[in-house]
Amino acid sequence: MSKENLIKGRLTEKLFAETVRKLGFYTTEATLDEDRHGHFDLIISTHIKVDVKRIKCNDENHAYIELKNVQGNLGSLYGDADYFAFETKDYFIMVKKLELQEFIADKCKAKERCTRPELYKLYNRADKPLERTVLIPTLDLCYIADHIFKK
Repeated sequence: MSKENLIKGRLTEKLFAETVRKLGFYTTEATLDEDRHGHFDLIISTHIKVDVKRIKCNDENHAYIELKNVQGNLGSLYGDADYFAFETKDYFIMVKKLELQEFIADKCKAKERCTRPELYKLYNRADKPLERTVLIPTLDLCYIADHIFKK
């Protein structure tokens, strides 16, 4: 991950934490080990682990879901987080990990592969042959969301 993307990701995590605190919840940042190996960024109210996902490629209409990371290990979809918080321009969409896992399993049954991002198909960047990512419309996340928070 580039330094610029790392900084943007941290800013998105901080913005989400501020949004949640405004709603009266207590937040704690994940440790570096929890972030890297547990795939979550934040703990809400001492027990809810959240992996915060920023807008990618300036496109709030789509979300990339990581099934395998660049090393070929299980990606964030199978990490220790309880929830994902997907950023849009004005909102954070909170989705339970299990709901998202079921949704991805249902929508991507054929396990079709492609060489560039296409909806509901497994994809990896050319220079990252071990990763597996799926592109989905952000609107789908709204249908399975538990909460949607205004920034």
